[in-house]
Amino acid sequence: MKKLTKSQIEEKMKSFEGWDYGENAIHTSL
Repeated sequence: MKKLTKSQIEEKMKSFEGWDYGENAIHTSL
C-alpha cells in the first residue's frame, strides 16, 4: 500500500463518504 498524505486521505474519505474532517476528527470505517 502506498502511504498517503493527510490531505490525500481526507480527499479520498470525502469522495467515499462525503465526510469533511476536522483536524482531530479522523474516523475510519475500514
